[in-house]
Amino acid sequence: MDEMHRQPEAGSEAAGGQAAQGGQPQTGPAPRSQAQAGPDTGSAADAAKAADGSHKPKRHRRPLKAVLNRKTVERLVVSMQRGANDAAVVEIRSGHLAKGPIVNAVGQLLYRVGTQTEYLLLNLGRALRRLSAGLRHFLASLLGALGGPMLRFAAGMVRDITAPWRRLASGLRNVHAAARAESQRGGRGSRAGLAYFARGVRAYRHLITAALGWLLPVGAACLFAFTAHTMLANGFSLQVEYQGHVLGFVASESVWENAAGIVRGRIIATGEEEQWDPQPQFTIRPVNIAARSSATQLADDIIATSGEQIQNATGLYAGSNNEVLLGVTTDGPALQEYLNGLLEPYLQPDNPNHQVEFAQQLHLEPGVYFTSSVTDLDTVLANLNANPFYMQVQTTDLEEYDEAIPIEELVQESDEYYEGTRRVIQRGQEGLQHVTALVTRLDGVEIGRSVQSAAVLTEMVPQITVVGTRERYNNFAANSGQVGTGTWSFPVPDYTSYSTYGGHRGYDFQAPYGSPIYACEAGTVIQATDHWSWGNYVLIDHHNGLYSLYGHCSQLFVSAGQEVARGQLIGAVGMTGTATGNHLHLEVWTDPSGARWCLANPLDFVTPP
Repeated sequence: MDEMHRQPEAGSEAAGGQAAQGGQPQTGPAPRSQAQAGPDTGSAADAAKAADGSHKPKRHRRPLKAVLNRKTVERLVVSMQRGANDAAVVEIRSGHLAKGPIVNAVGQLLYRVGTQTEYLLLNLGRALRRLSAGLRHFLASLLGALGGPMLRFAAGMVRDITAPWRRLASGLRNVHAAARAESQRGGRGSRAGLAYFARGVRAYRHLITAALGWLLPVGAACLFAFTAHTMLANGFSLQVEYQGHVLGFVASESVWENAAGIVRGRIIATGEEEQWDPQPQFTIRPVNIAARSSATQLADDIIATSGEQIQNATGLYAGSNNEVLLGVTTDGPALQEYLNGLLEPYLQPDNPNHQVEFAQQLHLEPGVYFTSSVTDLDTVLANLNANPFYMQVQTTDLEEYDEAIPIEELVQESDEYYEGTRRVIQRGQEGLQHVTALVTRLDGVEIGRSVQSAAVLTEMVPQITVVGTRERYNNFAANSGQVGTGTWSFPVPDYTSYSTYGGHRGYDFQAPYGSPIYACEAGTVIQATDHWSWGNYVLIDHHNGLYSLYGHCSQLFVSAGQEVARGQLIGAVGMTGTATGNHLHLEVWTDPSGARWCLANPLDFVTPP
């Protein structure tokens, strides 16, 4: 702080020394003084012009860019330098604004701000201490002005109230002394004591009056407070009496109406036209508020005392919406136990996916019923057993199992075959899937199965059947005789196995010797003879573009030109021709030439059973 006050003096001395050198450039604060002289001279001229009224002063606002120019910054930095940094001042005047003077200026600014802040806080603290001292003095003066009279008032009141008791204690001691002295003189001590007490009462009755002057108002105030508290705590309530019984206390009749509404809401209608219209009696009574009954409590009390009209009971219903009432009884637990016994044989406690319930949703409904509809338990059970339909038990199980996927038949039309011809070009195969299903049973008998999910384990292969669409000519139809319908039957019902091998013309169906052979389809026998390889064989034209051949027969029962129907006996199984065992050799042709190119797979037309 001392250096900061001495800085202008050092600057003044520097300015004076340079002025004595006669015209040398000044580097100290002198240029700032010259800059200040300019505005003073200009202000005097403006004042003179304003005095003679020839010129009105105008204020010109300098732009921020003009204010914060290099010279202004230099003046600010120079003004913030301390006296020990004259070299920095010279450096700034030489036209170089170095980093050192700027840092020094910023340090001076912060120093001044800190000093002024400290000074401000010290003054603020002193002001607060003076304010606190003044407030304490004010409170002490106020307490002294009011406390003294109040203390004297309280002391006088205590003195007036306790004076009779103090005087009474002193008088009792004197009465005892007077009685004892009279007794010593041979007189009656008690009489002398009473006389002394009476004189004391007459002499100090003004003390009693003064004490009563304080005690009576205080007593009256206490009595008023007690009365008010009792009235507010208890108040007046309505005593509710119904059918000769006091049900409780309520704040108003609206509580009774609400309770009656609750009871009406609890009453379960059973079809009777009976009405419930209670008529209570009300009496005003002073009762503690805590003893009042709520509407719900009062409703329970009403039901408990209304046994002649309504009472708590349990109804046995069937249906989700209580469509059928089977009976009402007061022995609800016993009725529930009977129903549980009907469900028990179907329970599976260890199976979380097993559910048991009554199919007709038999259930109990506890509530308030009219007494006229309530019967004993035996009557309700008799009514239930008379309607076994309501006792049916339904179970629901979530089951998992594997099942076959049935073969799907795909029909394709083709003009390669005559109308009525059906040829299987791809035999179907059943698939396999893992199924999760919801199975419903009624009294143990399945009545429904709902598949929840299915995962295919083996894909199903569809069966593809070709249906002929080629139109037959009229003369062909007239001369063809038995025409195949397109539906083939199996020729050897007594077969034991069947097989084929590469290059074989058809299928071999092994069967015992002499087993009957039937025509697969209706048609005309065009050959019934023997062959070196087929042995005894039959060739049938079905008049739909297909031909069937039956070889290795032991006997033939038809002849060429004969019309045969589907399933007609045409021969017997044997091993004639080139054969190693008893079997039927079956071929299917699509051309009467019998060439290999016209051979068809017999299993596309017949299916072994």
